Parts: sequence; structure tokens; C-alpha cells
Amino acid sequence: MRIHLITRKPCYMPTGAGWAVVFLSLLLLLTLFSLSVHPFLAPCSPLGGEALIVEGWVPDYCLQSVTRIFGRYQYRAVFVTGGPLESGSYLKDYKNYAALGAATLKRLSIPDSIIVVVPSTHTLVDRTYTSAVALRTWIDSTRCPFRKFDLCSQATHTRRSTLLFKRALGKSIKIGSVAVIDPDYDPRFWWKSSKGVRSVIDECIALMYAFFFITFT
Repeated sequence: MRIHLITRKPCYMPTGAGWAVVFLSLLLLLTLFSLSVHPFLAPCSPLGGEALIVEGWVPDYCLQSVTRIFGRYQYRAVFVTGGPLESGSYLKDYKNYAALGAATLKRLSIPDSIIVVVPSTHTLVDRTYTSAVALRTWIDSTRCPFRKFDLCSQATHTRRSTLLFKRALGKSIKIGSVAVIDPDYDPRFWWKSSKGVRSVIDECIALMYAFFFITFT
């Protein structure tokens, strides 16, 4: 009895025209991805809500934009979130990004009376979601009347932050988004800048991780 370990089977390969169709299809998908991914990651669709959420870790140019956003929508409160400073806390009066961001906004003429500092605890992972949970805890403990918020964050980070805050705050609260575009690269041609490429790729990966692997409470 002969045992055959290998057998011959027909293999179908594209013709020259077939390879051309495959190449053009991939090129079209790549073009659509390049043109749509940045607006998707950096949505700007504010609700004009009752209150504004600002992530305290964002760069100064984002915090400067908050003054313009606040002037347009006249929010009744500005919530600043963030965890402990990762470096420099021993040399600064502020120990967390929430307090640091709030102090910056005060210096930029946002009224002190409407700024609410909501710090979160130290964590090595899921820092944005931890900040969102801290805000939910504050809202629940104070019986906050606001049910419509806009979230301000940095460029491509905005989509992920919006997702995490929506999950943390629950369906009873509506969240709009305001992405502040990074001035260091042109978002229309993000692939021409190393910072733009890093920003898009990193946030695509982080968004998939947040969607599939963060355990929401």
C-alpha cells in the first residue's frame, strides 16, 4: 500500500488584467482610507451642550482653543479631567493634569466660577477611561443636572476619548465632540508628516484596543 504525502491540485492565479484590477482596487481603498481616516479620528460635531469636558493633559494650543469654543457656545460649566502628572510634579504646584489644565484655562480667562476640577487616580493603562469614570462618579455624587456635554480633545485622540466618555457616562448623557487640530501638520495630507503618520496609526490601534479590550463598568 502506497501512502501519498503530497498531491497535485490546480492553482488558479489572476491574469494580467486580474492583477491590474486587484492593484487598482487596493489603490482605491488606500486612497479612501487616507482621505477619510483623519476626519473620522478627529470629529468635530459639538452639541452646543450645557457643559464642556476638557482633557487636562492636552497641549497648550488645545487649551487656547477652549476659550474660542467657550465664547461660541457659552457653556454653563467646564469640567477638566486628568490623572497624576507623569513628570515634574515635585517642581509644580499642581499634582495632576486636571488641576494643571484648570489653572491654564483660568489664566486664559475662562471664569474660575464655572471650572470644575475632576482628577482621577493613578493607572498604568486605560487612563482616558479612568478619567471618564472619575467624572461619572462626580456627576453621580453631586447629582449634576447636566445631561448634554461637549468633549474637547487633541486631534486624532478625540474619537477614542468620545467613545470612552460615552461608555463611562452612560446612555442618559449625550456627548458631542470638538477636535482641536494639531498645528504641526496639515490634516488633509497627514501622510506627508511623520507626526501625522504616527498620530493616525497610533490612534487607529488604540481605538481598536479601546473598542474590543477595555472592560466597561
